[in-house]
Amino acid sequence: MLRRLGPPLAAFALARALLAAGAVSAGLDPFDPRIFVRWDSGHYLGIAEIGYDLEPCKEESGYANGLWCGNAGWFPGYPWMIRFMSLSGLRPAASGALLSALCNVACLALLWNAFLGAAWNGPNAACLAMAAFFPGQVYHHAVFPVSMLTLCVLLALHFTEKGRPLAAGLAGAAAAVTYPTGVVLAPVLLVGSLLGGAGPRGRRWRSALRAPSLAVLGLAAVPIAQWAALGDPGAFLKVQDKYGHGWNWPIATLRRHVKPLVDGEWRWTSDVPALQSAFVALFVLAVAFRVIAAMRRRRAEPQDVLLIAFTLAFWLFPLVLGASVSACRAEAILLPSAVLLRRLPAALQAAAAAASVALAYPIALLFYYRVLV
Repeated sequence: MLRRLGPPLAAFALARALLAAGAVSAGLDPFDPRIFVRWDSGHYLGIAEIGYDLEPCKEESGYANGLWCGNAGWFPGYPWMIRFMSLSGLRPAASGALLSALCNVACLALLWNAFLGAAWNGPNAACLAMAAFFPGQVYHHAVFPVSMLTLCVLLALHFTEKGRPLAAGLAGAAAAVTYPTGVVLAPVLLVGSLLGGAGPRGRRWRSALRAPSLAVLGLAAVPIAQWAALGDPGAFLKVQDKYGHGWNWPIATLRRHVKPLVDGEWRWTSDVPALQSAFVALFVLAVAFRVIAAMRRRRAEPQDVLLIAFTLAFWLFPLVLGASVSACRAEAILLPSAVLLRRLPAALQAAAAAASVALAYPIALLFYYRVLV
């Protein structure tokens, strides 16, 4: 029990200690769950407390006439869990912060036991450290669905690797109803299912489609829930329309994210997030190069192929949507890719883990100072 739970619990405790130190530095009470409530958190809490709302944007909102406002632009999975936990008597903000913390503990425990084999060695220790302080770490503890989504993703990947398509599909469905990016898990599960398939080609494809199909069906719960609450199954798209998401070249979006690093003027409020985006890009490209090179030599582990498919899909998708997507939040969801750190040379493992820890503190401060959304 100590070998299986000790390291992830210790990593979680160290991560919380860093967040607490940041809160104290920002003049906040580290034991007050409201310090983890920011911007979009209010929408999730509103859905949990009173349900969905949709209305034309008012003039003072700053949006043009004809656009729609309200909390219908946010997915219901996380608020449903907050509402359930609030039945215990906890206030919604406390329920949300506790839910995120529990999901993060579960993520670290699952990653350590199912993906790293609960084996204490240098590479695995670096992977666990990077996971606990993964870029955007504060969002795994804040009142946002990031840690809940990441847990669903890890479960789906684990069950896919174990050849359990029904369980993987249900975890994928939970991811899809929790956060819009969750639907990207469907093609990743298809890749994983085909890797583990056996038998005639037609039967292998039918079996491989089970988990992705369930993941896509989970997305259908969103318009159904909004139809029941608002009488409008397209409410999510109406609200999101004003944010300007659309097709963008990923390289162009990434250049916008890292541009503050080369504009010649140091501003930590913009340069630190840019530094995080640059670090994540270098990490993703490094592990992708190692795994793809191993695939070409036919020496890649199926788990590594599944993880790199997830990493590339979840890294590229927000970049395609454009710079209006919060980079820090999107990068935080890549936590499962920390397992791939062990495929890099030892010096790079130590450097990447140390960089993750170093970035976590200033990013937390930016969150507490309400610079990050």
